Amino acid sequence: MIDKRLATEWIENAGRMALRFFRQTSSWQKADGSLVTEADKAVEDYLVNRIRAQYPHHGIISEEGTRIQGEEATWVIDPLDGTQAYVMGLPTWCISMGIVNEEQPVHGIVYLPMTREIIVSWQEETIWNDKRIHVPENPRVDADSILCVSMRTHQAYDFSFPGQILSLGSGIVHNCLVARGSASGALMLNPCIWDVAAAYPILQNAGADVYQMDGKPWRWENRLNDNYRIGPLIACHPRIKKHLLSAIVPRG
Repeated sequence: MIDKRLATEWIENAGRMALRFFRQTSSWQKADGSLVTEADKAVEDYLVNRIRAQYPHHGIISEEGTRIQGEEATWVIDPLDGTQAYVMGLPTWCISMGIVNEEQPVHGIVYLPMTREIIVSWQEETIWNDKRIHVPENPRVDADSILCVSMRTHQAYDFSFPGQILSLGSGIVHNCLVARGSASGALMLNPCIWDVAAAYPILQNAGADVYQMDGKPWRWENRLNDNYRIGPLIACHPRIKKHLLSAIVPRG
């Protein structure tokens, strides 16, 4: 059994570590063109070392390269989601850990160090700080609604969404806002498994779900080998799925 208190302590410690690098770190481009910083590497090393010491039989997959096969659960880590925001000195970045057991994400933990907010999905409920969150039972899509999108989404889609379209730099933060009911939906342009592993149980336990762009539910089964590019996907409440998808039109 995984100790939630310990996992929460690790991610908060990792957040404090990332804050020590904030606005003082260098960054460089990876082969896929995305940014990476010293903070990404430091946070990944810290979390991997803690997990291996406490749960030596568990697997670990992390964005910056860690691949450890395990006999039991697998931890899927994004050591710093929203690296562009982090490099720009913005607060909308986070650290996430999804825990997969028997090919299904069963726990998700997301921490926003700048605002000291922690979102935990454990035992079929999602807690934001100390409050249980849930999407509205009768969600609306109107002029006051918010759709969160990945950066560069405007290059791939046109929108007829009636409300506001925002990109805060972190797809994981976007999904957490959907789970809280602050955003109607979150469009993920090219997510990897570490972008979805923690968000998936957070969304589902809050009453939302993840869909392919054809409207079919997206399911996690056997995704641990799909390290790269499992989208595009949209997260939202089932009742507004068709409304949102009809407002998102591929370009070209």
